[in-house]
Amino acid sequence: MSQEDNAAAPGNPPPMQSPHVSTDRTVDTSTLDSVVSDLIRPDMSDEQKALAVFSWWRRTVYHYGYPYMRPTEEETWQDPIKVINVHGYSLCGSQARVFGRILSRLFGEGSVRLIGYAEAEPGAWRLAEDPGAFIDSALLRRPGSRMGHTSMEVRYGGKWRLIDPHVQFYAYARDGSGLAGAEEMLADPTLVTRPARRVRGLMPCGDLSRVFYASTFVNWGALTRDAAPDDHTMDITLRPGETYTRWWDRRGPFRWFAEMDRRWDPAYIAPGPRHICEGENCWRHYGNGELIYRPRLTDDSYREGVVEQSGLSSPTARGLQPSRAGRTGRVTFEVNSPYMIVEARLHLAATRRTGSDVMRVWARRPDGRWRLVWEEPSCGRSRRSLDLTPWVGGQYGYQVRFEMKAARRPEHTALHSLRLHTTFILNYLALPRLLPGRNRVTVRVADPRQLRDRRLLVTYAWADREGEHEHTELVTRSPHTYPLRVAPVTTTPRENPKYMRFLRLEVR
Repeated sequence: MSQEDNAAAPGNPPPMQSPHVSTDRTVDTSTLDSVVSDLIRPDMSDEQKALAVFSWWRRTVYHYGYPYMRPTEEETWQDPIKVINVHGYSLCGSQARVFGRILSRLFGEGSVRLIGYAEAEPGAWRLAEDPGAFIDSALLRRPGSRMGHTSMEVRYGGKWRLIDPHVQFYAYARDGSGLAGAEEMLADPTLVTRPARRVRGLMPCGDLSRVFYASTFVNWGALTRDAAPDDHTMDITLRPGETYTRWWDRRGPFRWFAEMDRRWDPAYIAPGPRHICEGENCWRHYGNGELIYRPRLTDDSYREGVVEQSGLSSPTARGLQPSRAGRTGRVTFEVNSPYMIVEARLHLAATRRTGSDVMRVWARRPDGRWRLVWEEPSCGRSRRSLDLTPWVGGQYGYQVRFEMKAARRPEHTALHSLRLHTTFILNYLALPRLLPGRNRVTVRVADPRQLRDRRLLVTYAWADREGEHEHTELVTRSPHTYPLRVAPVTTTPRENPKYMRFLRLEVR
């Protein structure tokens, strides 16, 4: 085999493309179409369709500050797939766009518009008394300014109707025509204060009905795909020796940006994204997951994870080494994640026999410059744990390059083993959890033929009144469907998924 060959070695099947897990009792959030498909039944009225999306939304996304002044090429809170799956939180402008894009899938793109309320004069909303769902905005460092709020309306049945995803509110018209529009409520605030039909659970963070007595209406026009493009994909490729774990909890750091430091106080930011209206014991907050990649460097299977390679001999029991003395050998591995990376570590074992030999590690983010992470200063065999986070944090992928050069004999430098441990943030409220009772789990892959040569293992872990449970399923076909039963759980409220532990996918 050519030492310059970057392709997978003959006899090694390609990595597993797009393994995906869903259940019959949760909403598949991988695309806007899958969200709509899981929520909507053909026999629903337009109002039932809109409120079904709203009911799911309020269980899945919460309000918390985000760096919305940040350039979108660095990160965007307008992509519906990212907001729902990666972050799980945002404020009114983002929530209106993302929620509105889902309704656009139902009623058509021209049927949703962005609207807003402007405070009649500074202080008219009396947020110092009870900010309710506006608490995050009320804490912004901008004293004396006039408040505003962005929401959205959907049009069906010949009229515009307000459904506020951030405040989690709607109201009914008195004429029996169904949901009222924002202009109707501003013209007659008693639609809010003395509703024609009372609905429990609206405005759960505090009563903001007074806003409708002290606001002017703003129409920003039709919500288009350009305003909130669903370009992000939740697809992932898994290689042999790689595990993909998502937790229903915090298991690592979160990621914030300098823009948030400027806009909010440290006390607000330090605990991380959370639904602060729930207080100290809030059950809605950011979650974490991890990708762990351990390529086997002693045979050609490692090539499945290689992006680029040159100047290396065929692998031996010692791992990888230069093809000859005096020549630099290089090998580049890549990690890609559908979730934002918040921490990355490289664990390696390598040999640098003499002071004339070279062993270096470089890292770069997508489309970025290579940065030197580490150069081995010691002679002999060493084990290192290197923090890659300063170079790759806040990204959705990165590359790591190993560079080795032996002055006298090729075996004087070698890379014996490596492990890439990548931690990411996620919204566990959007994960395919198991619910008490019987669940039907379905696993799919992009190419079912890959399951002939690869072993895909799917593990669910959870706790119920019968104890701690862990179930691992060997997936042999696509789609592969199997049942799992969960006993009653003790977490409250009912929407709290913290009885779930993790969902893990592994390819062997």
